[in-house]
Amino acid sequence: MISIIDSLTTIIYAPEYLSFMDERSLISRAFYPSESDCPSSFYDILRVFESNAHKISTIEGRSNKSNEVLSILSKDLVRIGFEVENSYGIGKIPRTVLAKDGKSLKKFNLDAYNKKTRTDLEIEAGRAVDNYNFLRDLFQASLIEDVDHLVIAVRIRYRDKPNYDTVKLYLDSLYSCPRMILPLNGILLVGY
Repeated sequence: MISIIDSLTTIIYAPEYLSFMDERSLISRAFYPSESDCPSSFYDILRVFESNAHKISTIEGRSNKSNEVLSILSKDLVRIGFEVENSYGIGKIPRTVLAKDGKSLKKFNLDAYNKKTRTDLEIEAGRAVDNYNFLRDLFQASLIEDVDHLVIAVRIRYRDKPNYDTVKLYLDSLYSCPRMILPLNGILLVGY
């Protein structure tokens, strides 16, 4: 019997990418909308996660906090063009939500931001599902005018709960529903 999560599985297909990531990978991934091409910049991000998987993977029993995961990935993220919170003298990375008249309404702090690709990268750990932080990340990225792409990284498992699968099911449902149209060009979900 196929579970609903199995039937909704989205696989990124790109031969050059799959050459270094396979079904034995410690990193899970899904791209939305699944009928669109995954931006090449997302492959660079996935390579960063894959090359550090042995340090962050919850499959191997790691239980790093989100800031610890961000710290582990920061050097490689900076190398591919991201500003990363608390690395290389960078503190918070505020992005502004603008009103119709161009005035600043609110600022949100991002974990990492790539100005060239307009990508917000958010690392979540234990609170990703329990406190619905992944939904907060999605909401905030949707409001920020200079964000076109969102990467949400969550633990594959947290306290024996399938965090990645839970978030994936939400995103599968969201992108299957014609009532909801997001202002983002793409979302990459990464499970670590």
